[in-house]
Amino acid sequence: MKALEPTTSMPRRHAWLPLLGLALLAAVLSYPALADEIERVAAPIPTTRVALVDVTDGSHYSQGGMATAAAVGLLDAMADVGSIQIVSPEAVVEAVDALGLMPPFEAEQLHAIAEAVGADLAVSVRIAGLLYIDHTDQGVCALRMRMLDRRARMDVTTFQVRGRADQNGEALGERGLVEKAIHEAAYAAVQRLTTALTVRGTISIPFDKDRIRLNVGSDEGLRVGTRLAVWDNSEWVADLEVTEASTLGARAKILKGDYDALYPGIAFFVTAWPETDRQAGDYQEGEIDKARDRMP
Repeated sequence: MKALEPTTSMPRRHAWLPLLGLALLAAVLSYPALADEIERVAAPIPTTRVALVDVTDGSHYSQGGMATAAAVGLLDAMADVGSIQIVSPEAVVEAVDALGLMPPFEAEQLHAIAEAVGADLAVSVRIAGLLYIDHTDQGVCALRMRMLDRRARMDVTTFQVRGRADQNGEALGERGLVEKAIHEAAYAAVQRLTTALTVRGTISIPFDKDRIRLNVGSDEGLRVGTRLAVWDNSEWVADLEVTEASTLGARAKILKGDYDALYPGIAFFVTAWPETDRQAGDYQEGEIDKARDRMP
């Protein structure tokens, strides 16, 4: 049977022209929305307001003034980070007094202080150890930092760092070496803290609430249990937890927040790393190999 001829007089070779016109029209109409998406993805990292709530000395070192040296070192180190805005110590003291609180502060108290001064992070630091090694003429300091991320709605994260100092041709003396070690530890603590302030990557595809693909993986330090906070410009969207990580990327699940607000290209922050200081006896059978695989 002979095929019916087209009823239109337009040649077959030009039949795609109306479709092309419709496609171009749709692209023009959708351009503002596309531009808006690009602007959202390329938005700058919000400035993080950090409140140094308290610094205490638990080292039992014989000389005094070590907590003050640590506070100065921490504030100096924070001032060198462009994305950190320091809440004035005077404002923090006023807030603590107004709330009637006394250190050591619990998580709820740190949250209340952060709320009172409008801080994103509330930081509490304790000098865990100070040591002067006379036969090597070195100073050593261990700082334990507790950080509550109010902006990302995460629990308190605790970590410990060390600083070591030697003479390096200077005549510092014992106290000078110890204070230098404190400052080294302070800068190491702030460097560790900034991992919670840095955009570590973006969401590639949010398949569903338990399968959210990320564009970075184990090469960038992500591992199973890493906590993430998703932000859309200056608005918090969701908290995630990494469930799989490899050199090719990672997957996460949503812990809380608005899954429907996730879109490809939206940025996330690392807010907490999984605990890695468990002892071998703390693991159940087969668990230690899994834990080793999660190490960066």
